[in-house]
Amino acid sequence: MGAKSKVKLNPKICIVGAQAFCKSQSVLSSRCFNYFAANGWDMTRNISDADFVIINTCGFVEDLQEYSRKEIKDALREVKKGVKVGVIGCLNKIRPKILKEFPAIRLR
Repeated sequence: MGAKSKVKLNPKICIVGAQAFCKSQSVLSSRCFNYFAANGWDMTRNISDADFVIINTCGFVEDLQEYSRKEIKDALREVKKGVKVGVIGCLNKIRPKILKEFPAIRLR
């Protein structure tokens, strides 16, 4: 009997956030997805399955700022231990103080 060969699985990325409500963020999410896909990553919609999570935020509309804050909280609660969470989008520029509430966010 031969040794079992290990199948190397591609890492998984999950991109969540304001892209459903904001055209600019939709384009940014698409660019991120295309970049990661071109570099061997698979997409997942399940944060707990992801090896890296990107939260795409909106800072122009107050309701979407709160939506972004909720997405960050949810992602940090659901993510596997050791998985990095990054935040992109205009919230970083418009309301950077909101992100200070989340010291676990590594990439901004």
